[in-house]
Amino acid sequence: IIVCSTMWSSGLNWFIRMTSLSQNPLIVFTSFFEAAIYAQVPTVASYVHPNSRQETLLRIVEGSLGRKVVVCTADKESAISLQRLLLSTSINCLLLYDELPMAKIWEITDEWNSVRPRTVLPVLVAQDNVLSLASIRDAAVLIHYDVPELSKYNFGFRFSVLADRMRSFMDEGALYTADEPVAHLILSSGNRSLSVQLVDFLGRLGTNVPDGLARLALEEQAKASSNLNVALCPNLKAFGHCENQTMTGEKGCYYRHKVLLAADHTRVWEDLPSQGLVLIVVTKVVNATCFYAWILQHWDTSSNSTNERKFVVKENLELHNAMLSLNDFFMKPGNFKYVDSNVVPKVGEVYGLEHTVGHFRRVLVLSITPKKSAPASITVFHMDYGDKSTVAARRLLHLPRELANLRPFIMEVFCCRIQPQDCDLDWTFQANHKSYELVLRKELLGKIVLRLGNTLWLDPLVLWESLPFVDAKVPLQNVRSTLIEANLACNNATHLESLRNMAAEAGVLLPNLSEMNKERSEDDSANTVVNQHCTAFLDMKDFNHVYLWKVTSPSDFYIQPLKFNSCLDELENNIQKTMKRRELRKLRSCHPGALCIAHYNNDGWYRGEVQEVLNSSEVNVFFPDYGDTARCPRDELFKPLSWMMLLPYQGIQCSLAGIVSPSGNWSPMAQSVLESFGYDDYDVNRVLCLRVVKKNAGKHPWTNCYEVLLFSGCYKERISAADLLVEQGLAVSTKLPKLSFDVNLAHSTVSLEATGAYDSESDEDGEEVTLECQRKLEEHMYNVFSEVRDQVLAPAAEFMQELSYERDALGQGDTCQPQAKESEAQPPQQSCIQSDKKATEKRVKPANAHLRALRKECPLLESHLKAEQSRQASISWWQDHSFVYVNILIANVKEYKLDVTAKMFCIRAETAQHEYLAHERLYAPIVPKKTSLVVKADSLGII
Repeated sequence: IIVCSTMWSSGLNWFIRMTSLSQNPLIVFTSFFEAAIYAQVPTVASYVHPNSRQETLLRIVEGSLGRKVVVCTADKESAISLQRLLLSTSINCLLLYDELPMAKIWEITDEWNSVRPRTVLPVLVAQDNVLSLASIRDAAVLIHYDVPELSKYNFGFRFSVLADRMRSFMDEGALYTADEPVAHLILSSGNRSLSVQLVDFLGRLGTNVPDGLARLALEEQAKASSNLNVALCPNLKAFGHCENQTMTGEKGCYYRHKVLLAADHTRVWEDLPSQGLVLIVVTKVVNATCFYAWILQHWDTSSNSTNERKFVVKENLELHNAMLSLNDFFMKPGNFKYVDSNVVPKVGEVYGLEHTVGHFRRVLVLSITPKKSAPASITVFHMDYGDKSTVAARRLLHLPRELANLRPFIMEVFCCRIQPQDCDLDWTFQANHKSYELVLRKELLGKIVLRLGNTLWLDPLVLWESLPFVDAKVPLQNVRSTLIEANLACNNATHLESLRNMAAEAGVLLPNLSEMNKERSEDDSANTVVNQHCTAFLDMKDFNHVYLWKVTSPSDFYIQPLKFNSCLDELENNIQKTMKRRELRKLRSCHPGALCIAHYNNDGWYRGEVQEVLNSSEVNVFFPDYGDTARCPRDELFKPLSWMMLLPYQGIQCSLAGIVSPSGNWSPMAQSVLESFGYDDYDVNRVLCLRVVKKNAGKHPWTNCYEVLLFSGCYKERISAADLLVEQGLAVSTKLPKLSFDVNLAHSTVSLEATGAYDSESDEDGEEVTLECQRKLEEHMYNVFSEVRDQVLAPAAEFMQELSYERDALGQGDTCQPQAKESEAQPPQQSCIQSDKKATEKRVKPANAHLRALRKECPLLESHLKAEQSRQASISWWQDHSFVYVNILIANVKEYKLDVTAKMFCIRAETAQHEYLAHERLYAPIVPKKTSLVVKADSLGII
């Protein structure tokens, strides 16, 4: 086992002690600075007036007579003056400084190592940069006369003179004796700049900190925390804390660790959102949790609304308009002016930069590196994208004041409550790469929990995907949960609390997080919608064929739709097989609402939800496919696989309409009569006929409770469950609401599908859902969402018609039109209602007819591609939210012809040898009139 670390810590100390019980560890130090901390060298810190340092040195040396003493200083002048001081008091003194020849250094080293009586041992005064040449390791007393810097290399190497006397780890419990080493630090107000690091160093050594030094450290921290010119610490923003704040040397953090209103929350950014939800697109990934992004949309609570869930959407049009203005400005030849070659750009100024051909960006000059034989190199920040790059000064363009003064449109975004494994501060390459693949150029939806300036903290932050051809978006992955589940990160529970407390102390107005203060589960799922699993629906406009299951009372019972009964049977058979093969894992987090596979009384395993945690060993489980509740052992709950949750819950809560209990509470007899109503003489579930009167919210989240009329069948002589209870005196009739159907009209047809004629058994144990189940699911969901379907198809058909008109107008000129195939048109679902089918056909027909007419006027694209002299060109292209950039990889083009519509482009190009044809459809409509083409030596560029 090899364990590496940059510093000695209590964690390493514990690990070594545990390892030493069974093995003999070898500890290697490359830094005497850390070795001194490991050995806990006794150190005495003296805080004195700057003019009293020499007196303090003499007092320490006189008190150490008879021991080998080394006095270390940083510069030659101090070393020489200290030798003269010691010689003037009759103390034998040796001197090492950087101008001595090696022969003299070796001579002094030999004299130090010579055997002498204890009363005449010399004192060595050494300059830091020659100490390593003397190879002295047996000193008993080390005196730090000055501390110019607290580095592990110069200051830390001073402890090498004590190396032979340092206590080993194996000397457990041993105490330093009078003959063991000791270090002295002579400190004064001149060490103000290092006071914070010195306090940390002395604390790690276990040494008392002088009051004067502690006071200096507090003053220095307060001064650094109030410096408006120092940026807020990146670690503080990312994790809520910074372990490097008091570290020494190169690892020390010199950023600000306090939120200042004047620096972090200026009025320049007051128009940015501070609460609500934002839809962003990531343009730059800094690390696993820090991104640069554009805000596309913002949902904020209405100012006159008392409902926190009622949002008002705001489009970010300012970004779009600024990008158009920037490109329009440089499209005019007179505005395309480079910075003069004799003029050096100014740091902090804003310029233009042609990032790619015809695509311009605003850049902020960060630094300038002059060169003798070439133009100066300029490091710039792309203030609207988040990138940094180094460019030649001659590439910068002059910007008008109105464009240069616009605020940056990029936002710094942090994903919250997450940190690297082992609570580290540096992300691994794997974590950064995972986030890069997950979020770059993707749309994400997040809730604002804090804003400081142009920095947003979002929690949760979810990848948001647009469904093709449908005006709808769905959540896919939670960024935080994805990294944690991939073992690339761990939870950081104090992140938000720490940041918000600091912001509140600075006077920043914080968004309300009442919903987020609720207890969070440790295993937050990436699919947050899984605990909101949907339940099957009843048809509100027709009769439903159902089975009666759990009956609590006539006002509370559960039914199952007959339509998906075979699907449920197939699913439960597969669950039983999976349980026999022991493929499920135990449920780790048991809390109300957790999904599970639980054991019911009849020795079967079913889908369930934890309803209540009774004690450490038992829980109440609700079985949503049947409406039953049972007490189950906690260790017999298993985590369901994803395919087990595909089928919506089949248990639907209902109550009988038109009756109430005579006494206010339903009698057990009423429950028994209704329960018997659902079974035949052989105690087998009978198919009942049901008609919905009214739909209400269910007692479980995301469910409905239907007031229904329940009949024994679909024939004329059918019996009503409500009438049966009234006849037996177990219920009292009430007035029904106004109905849109005739209660007395029997429903005399039962579809063959309801009888299970298409049921099939699977021969494969691993089959999860049969084709029959899939077919019925599609039919059911199509009918249930018929209204949504109409709303989606109507604008789609209108858009197709408008597009066809546009193509017709372009087709009258020289535009090449894309050819539509009849096979590409999506056929209407066969299971939809006839009226819906006719309406859809009426909307789609004009557009299809017009496209067929266009085919007669324009030859097919395939005919061009089949020509012997015609070749398909290679294309590379990408797009942002403003432009589409296309590179046609054809060299030495002589002639070309470009035709563009809102949704596609077609270009024909000729070279000396070949004829090429390129044809592409676009993912989003464009403005054809603003298309431009640039001829290059090796390609054609289209914007």
